[in-house]
Amino acid sequence: MASEKITKFIEDVKALSVLELAELVEALEEEFGVSAAAPVVVAGGAEGGAKKKKKSEFDVILASAGAQKIAVIKAV
Repeated sequence: MASEKITKFIEDVKALSVLELAELVEALEEEFGVSAAAPVVVAGGAEGGAKKKKKSEFDVILASAGAQKIAVIKAV
């Protein structure tokens, strides 16, 4: 069960107009630095809809890391 606070928030959101909801989403995106946009999936293509393999291995070349070489290597 949702808490009383959450239930009240849901009721308040239900009472908003579409324009107010759009404004709320924009304000939340700005406040938290996120985007509510749904990811776009591109279908088909020249390959007749065949699935591509996702690359799971990458070559990393450490060209320059300054004095923090070990920290950079650990992060990678």
